[in-house]
Amino acid sequence: MTNENHYPQPPKGFSRFLYRLPIQIYRLGLGFLLGKRFILLEHIGRKSGLPRNAVLEVIRTDSQEHAYYVVSGFGKFSDWYLNIAKNPEVRIQIGRQWMHGYAETLPSDVAGKEILDYAARYPRTFRVLTERLLGVQVGEGEEDIARLARGFNVVRIGVKIRNGEK
Repeated sequence: MTNENHYPQPPKGFSRFLYRLPIQIYRLGLGFLLGKRFILLEHIGRKSGLPRNAVLEVIRTDSQEHAYYVVSGFGKFSDWYLNIAKNPEVRIQIGRQWMHGYAETLPSDVAGKEILDYAARYPRTFRVLTERLLGVQVGEGEEDIARLARGFNVVRIGVKIRNGEK
């Protein structure tokens, strides 16, 4: 069972360095190695006004609506999440392709359903991400996962289409 009062804090020091390594993969032009399950999010810093980057796992892609769904694993404390809350205009890179988009936080009931769906599709990955990387214990049932989901924010990034391409 999850502890509703414990939400993971963003990493600091060496852990932060490790979490940010995938950004270097994109900077080296090797983002395609991460496939379509990860995106490089370019957003504007809320204080500095400068471009910032984060690599995020895509929990769902909606090809009909041209949207990507990502989770703020550190809830409302993630810098990227705080930044897009102030300025939702973003760019994302998937592989070698850049797209302009608009980020919006989903209501908690919809976010909970997205996380439940992700946990059902990728149960092992879900456990590794929540328990090992974030340090949050999750029970076995849907209610436990739904309780956990309330601590995280799901963001929908709708992308603009040009010439029939994303």
